[in-house]
Amino acid sequence: MRLFAAIELPAHVRKAVLDLQSGLRSGVAGVRWVQPENLHLTLVFFGEVSDPERLSRCIGAAAYTGLDSLILEDVRGYPERRPRVIVIDVADDGGVLARLVAEVKRRTVDWPSDERPFRAHVTLGRVKNPGAVGHDDLRSSRPAGIEWKPEEFVLFESRLTNSGSVYRPIERYPLI
Repeated sequence: MRLFAAIELPAHVRKAVLDLQSGLRSGVAGVRWVQPENLHLTLVFFGEVSDPERLSRCIGAAAYTGLDSLILEDVRGYPERRPRVIVIDVADDGGVLARLVAEVKRRTVDWPSDERPFRAHVTLGRVKNPGAVGHDDLRSSRPAGIEWKPEEFVLFESRLTNSGSVYRPIERYPLI
């Protein structure tokens, strides 16, 4: 079972992200846009997990500190050269999100996870032909200080289908 931990977007944030995505669709070609129901802020990607119940118990064994408000920032392509994804950065000024990610990884050390440095973002779309999208195509799209205070994060199952990924919540963990 493919699993990842993420923060869901509340309705007002999802609407703002969809509005941005809609504006980008008309000016940026060659992108497979993330479906509205799949928009989220990934914390940790675990990949294939043979014992999801054990992983869930390990994550749930800790009390996680609440987060300050999260704020959507700039739209950009990632990586910088020849972008493969279009994302909206999420402010993590105090490093609270990074600490949450570190704690989840510490609790799940028996499972491999993405080793790249954590960068808080919401993926808007995947570029079909890397290099086809330039940063100038994205500069005019900026969320206007959209913020929210997450109350939980979720362990999701990700199923790959011919029509795209389908995410199913497995467990929810409160941020207290």
